[in-house]
Amino acid sequence: MGGGQRQGAHLLNASPIGNVSEDVTVETINYAEWAELLRVLAHPTRLAILDSLKDGTKCVSDVCEILSVPQPNLSQHLSILRREGVVSFTEDGKKRCYFLTNPALIKALMCVLTGDYAGNNCQSG
Repeated sequence: MGGGQRQGAHLLNASPIGNVSEDVTVETINYAEWAELLRVLAHPTRLAILDSLKDGTKCVSDVCEILSVPQPNLSQHLSILRREGVVSFTEDGKKRCYFLTNPALIKALMCVLTGDYAGNNCQSG
């Protein structure tokens, strides 16, 4: 892959499956890109990071404390998520604070994974 965003990044800005237009066909859906995005997300630490960020921006030190993960390990996972366009960051002095690029998608994913479709975080509106 060349410079710029990697293949999975644009999927985070796509419409939810329920809102896909009628002209979408199997030929226009790039299942390989979806599979790559799911592969990137399919790690326990990365899922925990996403879960910790689903309610808003958090600095690296806060996420380390919440997850009890060493900072170098957390930074490696955040780098992968950032490269794929799943998270981005702002800098506050010397601190990097991360946020989800598409919180609605990650919240929906967490609802699917937990099976809590009726929960407060899983209702649209």
